[in-house]
Amino acid sequence: MSEFQWNRLTQNPSAQTARPPAIAWRHLFVTPHGAAKPVLCDVSGEVPAGCVVALVGPNGAGKTTFFRALVGLARFEGELAVHGEAWQTARWRVQMGFQPPAASFVGQTVEEEIAVSIAARATHLREREPDGRALEGEIRDWMRTVGLSVPLNRPVDALSGGEMAKLAIAGALASGADVLLMDETQAELDPDARAAMRSLFRRLAQTGRTVLLVTHDMDDVLAADAVMVVKDGSMSAPMSPRDFFYGDNGQAPCDDLGFEPPYLIRAARHIRDATGADFAPLTEQEFVEGWRRAVAGQVLDARARRDADSVEHLV
Repeated sequence: MSEFQWNRLTQNPSAQTARPPAIAWRHLFVTPHGAAKPVLCDVSGEVPAGCVVALVGPNGAGKTTFFRALVGLARFEGELAVHGEAWQTARWRVQMGFQPPAASFVGQTVEEEIAVSIAARATHLREREPDGRALEGEIRDWMRTVGLSVPLNRPVDALSGGEMAKLAIAGALASGADVLLMDETQAELDPDARAAMRSLFRRLAQTGRTVLLVTHDMDDVLAADAVMVVKDGSMSAPMSPRDFFYGDNGQAPCDDLGFEPPYLIRAARHIRDATGADFAPLTEQEFVEGWRRAVAGQVLDARARRDADSVEHLV
């Protein structure tokens, strides 16, 4: 796996690098259900624990099929490991969120949905299932974790799109999973709900969970730690969002894929073109500081030219 710069610095980088990756795949061939040929061919990669990674690429490139293989819903050949363990024994630690989220629900109410996940975790870990007050307390804890504020007896089909997405994540976490695969689960959310979901993913990463997103929303990519491009049967090594949006020598993978970058990136590019400044912000704070430096540079250049003209006139 190629080296790349994570956006989020861990408190203990040496401990982070010593841990096995959250998920790793080697020489993987993935074939969609009912297809004769694999859609991904001989791909290898890994994702560290405690990060958010966005998978982007054209429709039909194999992003969803890759996710489905990681949860046992698509045929694959090759090696898969979860936190250093063979996928066959640790696959329960990987959970996938579908679009729409309701497609994965088995309970009739919010309480039932999370309780089913808790029961599944107890089976995998050979634990005793909590009962009565302990079960209700744990369900409420998972709801608080994801910011889901609805009655326990609320029918799942009465939830809003954002509430369904949060319930799907709460159920995945309650099941013991710490690698979450989100397949366009935010697609039908309004902008505020999408922003809240991105904040939730960041908080989960800070607690050591790993979130992989299939997305076409470039604001999701902007908020990720790294980006992987899935295209033409292959997967790129992870790259930073900065490299994805700004590229090298003006050639950005974002543009090659035909995606429109977020407004902040577009504005920054215009400033780079106009001033020649080394300016590649990903946040509003970086934008303001970079703009300040670019303007200061122009002012100094203008003063230098004016002073030179004055001296030349005197000569």
